[in-house]
Amino acid sequence: MRKTFAVLSSFLFLAACSRAGAVAPVPTRAESVNLNPRSVLVTTPVLPPTWTPPPPIAPEHLPEAQQIVEAPVESSRPPYVVQGGDTLGEIATQFSVSLEALAAANGISNWDIIEVGMVLVIPDG
Repeated sequence: MRKTFAVLSSFLFLAACSRAGAVAPVPTRAESVNLNPRSVLVTTPVLPPTWTPPPPIAPEHLPEAQQIVEAPVESSRPPYVVQGGDTLGEIATQFSVSLEALAAANGISNWDIIEVGMVLVIPDG
């Protein structure tokens, strides 16, 4: 009987040792919430919103002081196309005309509002 017990206990011991690798270990706290304890937390950077220019306002919807009204003026000088950085005063000085005459010839009521690409009539001096 002792011999049978020894063989049986050896068999059970070997069986337990061979199954030890197959037995799932007790999960840790990180594993119990489905996280790999060796994983690295990767985040997506949050970018600031980009600026989108507002849609252009149709001239008929501008306040009256900002509307550019075309006034037909006869001139022997060629028209001038406004470039970046130009001001109405500089253009008037360049062509030796008064600021008031240049603004009136082009129907400009607000001297601070001219746009790049705008075609200006240069009145005769």
